This record gives sequence, C-alpha cells and structure tokens, in this order.
Amino acid sequence: MSNTKVTEQEFHSIKKCFRSGATSKEVQAEFKRGETIIRRIKKARSWPAYQAGNKARIERRKEQGLLDTNLSKKQSQGGSSRLMGN
Repeated sequence: MSNTKVTEQEFHSIKKCFRSGATSKEVQAEFKRGETIIRRIKKARSWPAYQAGNKARIERRKEQGLLDTNLSKKQSQGGSSRLMGN
C-alpha cells in the first residue's frame, strides 16, 4: 500500500475503472491502494468533493486528538502522568 497522497489524475483513473465495472478488490490491486482510500474515492462524486471529505476527516481527527499519534482518544487525554514521573 502506498502512503503518498492521491493525485487528481489517479482519482479520475480510479473512478473510470469503477465506471467500467471493476470491483473494489480489482481496483485495489491495480492501483496498490488500501481499501479505505478506494472506498472513499468510490463514494466521492467529484475531485473537489473528495478533497473536502479529506479535509473534514483531518479536522475531525484533530479534534479527537488522533491525528498525529496511534493512541486512542482515551490514551491521548490521560495516562501521561506515568511519563511525567508522578
């Protein structure tokens, strides 16, 4: 799976594959992208809608405190006292 951002050209190529009748698994294999990214592209009606969805998802994760860490919300809000030596 690739960690690079989806480009507009790649977005349109993936949408074209879906219009031609390809399944999600086939598209995943062809573009070497994860299931979640393929699902979000499939749901998006347009490139601007896909970008807006990504921006909203990032903001939501920032609010939850999950964006920059792999910790759950509960772990990121509590449990730091052990690290501080208290």
